[in-house]
Amino acid sequence: MKTYQICFLLLTTFLINSCSSNKKMLDSQNSEDPLQPMVSFKKTPCFGKCKVYKISIYQDGLAILEGIEHIEKTGVHFGQLSKIDLDKLKKDLKSLNWNSYKASYFKNIPDLPSTELRYFHSRDSIQTIKSNTSLPDELESVQTKIAEFVDKVKWTEVMKKHEINSPNNIYNEIQVDMDSSLTQEILVQKFNRYDLKVKDRISIYMNFWLFTFDDQKITPYEMLILLRKTPGVRLVMFNRKLDLREH
Repeated sequence: MKTYQICFLLLTTFLINSCSSNKKMLDSQNSEDPLQPMVSFKKTPCFGKCKVYKISIYQDGLAILEGIEHIEKTGVHFGQLSKIDLDKLKKDLKSLNWNSYKASYFKNIPDLPSTELRYFHSRDSIQTIKSNTSLPDELESVQTKIAEFVDKVKWTEVMKKHEINSPNNIYNEIQVDMDSSLTQEILVQKFNRYDLKVKDRISIYMNFWLFTFDDQKITPYEMLILLRKTPGVRLVMFNRKLDLREH
């Protein structure tokens, strides 16, 4: 009898410690923001065939490309910078004297395309520099290097061009198809800092769910890509309004 009591006590102690350890690990994961923006670069249209796109780069090397016009990769894509490229970019950005730059460098020439460089000192402290003319050399150099990632990074498409800004997209609702290694509870727990919640089950025969999230805490494209990058997720897309058929 004493032997059984000792075994029971040992098992109980193990389970309590295990649950406590898992909770600490989960709390630690949930306290870390997986998306820490670092820099973004945008090019606007001109009267000709200028490239129109935006590329955003994050502290972990994630890159998001929104290709609009006159660019090979149109639509929304994501990729990953190499460690060498990421370390070099971080070093270049930190070496700049950001306090010395003006917010805009413009000439009154309407045909010129403009650029927008945004540097995230933190998620809540963002410095924006807009221009349609020459910048200080070191800023021009950084913009050129960021623009080169458009052709250098290996991109994965998550949205086609015609789907961007569609009036039928519901940007705070995302459909997610998962394999058997994932459950809706796991995703909700993993992304609870963005208030990811289950809204509905799309198919009773498939692991296919509709989620909502707080688009004030994360942009729709960021949420789309974070879910797409999650192991076990097979498909993600924004929910859509149904068009009424004409009779």
